[in-house]
Amino acid sequence: MKILNMQEVRRHASVKAICRKPIAPLLYMQTCRYLGDIASIPHSSDTYYAALILSGAMSYQELGRNRNLCQRGTLIVLPKNCRYSWETHTATSSFQCQHAGFSLKEHGGLGILFGIGMEHIVSIDLGEEATRHFEAKLLEAPQHQSKDLYYSLAVLELLTAAVELFRVDQHAEEPGNAQIRCAVYFIEEHLNQTISIAALAKHCNICERSLFILVHKHLGASPLGYIAARRIDQAKKLLDSSSLSCGDIARQLGFSSTNYFVRFMKKHTGLTPMQMRKQAELRG
Repeated sequence: MKILNMQEVRRHASVKAICRKPIAPLLYMQTCRYLGDIASIPHSSDTYYAALILSGAMSYQELGRNRNLCQRGTLIVLPKNCRYSWETHTATSSFQCQHAGFSLKEHGGLGILFGIGMEHIVSIDLGEEATRHFEAKLLEAPQHQSKDLYYSLAVLELLTAAVELFRVDQHAEEPGNAQIRCAVYFIEEHLNQTISIAALAKHCNICERSLFILVHKHLGASPLGYIAARRIDQAKKLLDSSSLSCGDIARQLGFSSTNYFVRFMKKHTGLTPMQMRKQAELRG
């Protein structure tokens, strides 16, 4: 096996940039094909990084931790500043994406796996169906006028699927991390319903006071404040990207009435839904 520094790696890999202006916090996307039987020296990245193996087999290993064997359908998640090395067992092709880190507060569930809370390499088996679906998206993207947007949405869909499959060993993580992930999952799954703090605390198997402390520590808001922020995010997306009426959006997000939805948005953003939609139209 040939051990390569990062300059030498470029001579043993075929890299193709495919998206240079993605949706934030995505930074850069490329496909890469490596020769078989090569390995990198230990190194780290100043950005977060995710790679989906499309063919072949290779391993990633964080210093001092177990090796992660990756093959077709494996998504490898590399935290920022994580020191690791890799080696190819056969010629391998992959899709690679760098990102600036997803925030729990701004991006909800994506922040669980692709955010600052992740300190170690994680590998996830997405399966053949999800891999084929993503490959189809990669082939379709160049045909679209807004191909960078199309690539970005395909990646966000892929990362979301990874979050849904992600499971952690609760014994290996810091106290409270399992509960905060549990809370975020529950909130994301019930955004279109009324979420009581009592029900959320019970689901996470902690008392309401502990829930408040954890949510405020990790998400920078009270539980109700975080829930409100996530509902506002969803409302903004629907107002920006759809022609649904305020009433339809209110019903889709679980508001008891259109008037309550309008008052809610005005209170928390200073704008009514229609004012927000007009601003989006002016920006577009």
